[in-house]
Amino acid sequence: MFDKNDFQKLIVNPDFYNKELIYFIQDGKDSIVNSIYNSYTNYVADLPNAIEKKTCIKVQGVENYNVGIMELCHEFVQIWQRCVDCHAYWGFAGTGSFDMHTDPNEVCILVLQGLKEIHFEDTMVPVPGGERIFIPANKPHRAFNLDNTLSLSISSYPLGHESSPDLGIKL
Repeated sequence: MFDKNDFQKLIVNPDFYNKELIYFIQDGKDSIVNSIYNSYTNYVADLPNAIEKKTCIKVQGVENYNVGIMELCHEFVQIWQRCVDCHAYWGFAGTGSFDMHTDPNEVCILVLQGLKEIHFEDTMVPVPGGERIFIPANKPHRAFNLDNTLSLSISSYPLGHESSPDLGIKL
C-alpha cells in the first residue's frame, strides 16, 4: 500500500512542496519546509542534511496518494461517519514527534514499518509494524520511535455543515 520508497518520492515531489504539504518536526513542533527554504531547489539540496540530523518528516495530503491509501481512508469514513485525512510520518530511531498534545478528533496511527511507542498520561503502548492504535479525541498523547519508523496518521474531521457558524448571511 505505502512504503519507504513511496515516502521518499513524496518528500522530493515538487507538487507536495508547492502545496506546502511537507513538514519537518523539530523540538516537538512542526514547520512547513517552505517557511524554512525559499525555494524547492534549496529544500532538495539541504534534504540530505536534515536526514543526517535525523529530522522527523511529516507529509500531509496522502489520503489521495494511491488506491490502497484511498481504500484505507474510506474504511475510516465508514467507521467514523466523517471525512478523514491522512498524514505520513518518517521518524528516526530514538526520536519523538510532537510533545504531549491532543487532537480535536479521533486518530488512528498505523505503523507500516518499525516500532513506535504511543505515550499517554498514565501508560505507554508499543505499536509494531503492521499494527494500529486508535486514539480518542482530546486524549493527551505523544509518539516516540524505537526504530526507524514509517507510519500513517488517519484522523477524522467535521463535515462542512457541522463546523460552519450561522452568521445570518442569506443569498
